[in-house]
Amino acid sequence: MTTSFFKANHYNMQHMYNIYDTNEEIHKLKINENSILDFLLKRKQYFSNFLSLIFKSSYEKFLNDIEYTNITLFLPINEGFKNFNINNINKSRAIELVSSCILNDRIISEIFQTTKAAYYFSRNRSNKILLQIDDKITINKDIIVLQKNINLENGIIYIINKPIMPYLI
Repeated sequence: MTTSFFKANHYNMQHMYNIYDTNEEIHKLKINENSILDFLLKRKQYFSNFLSLIFKSSYEKFLNDIEYTNITLFLPINEGFKNFNINNINKSRAIELVSSCILNDRIISEIFQTTKAAYYFSRNRSNKILLQIDDKITINKDIIVLQKNINLENGIIYIINKPIMPYLI
């Protein structure tokens, strides 16, 4: 059984945030309410490591877009990065890590559960994700889905216990 970390509110508004990137520069972004980026910024104490990779990889506008973006994001919690030094990850590696956690379509867990195991290709087309369903959803045999089906304007989020590593896929 999964525990509920968060509930997403459904509003279509925008907010301004001062966002610090890894160089401590301030970026002014108009954040779409109930976008994936809005969800992350409001909960950055849980997802600050992945949020740092998003800005390093320049995925912030993509995850804020509610008009053309409709994805599935496997979102790792901060504790999953305990063996990482986020500051040492360069932009190209950040792109690989972030894109490996994104599927190009919105997929609810009930679709995953139509089979015991299935492969999906991540946004980085050379990577595929193995999803296995038993009493819980696992990814690539060792990543556990902690919460599923967080619906937002531009996608759906699955909170996972650690990041999906592109070279292990």
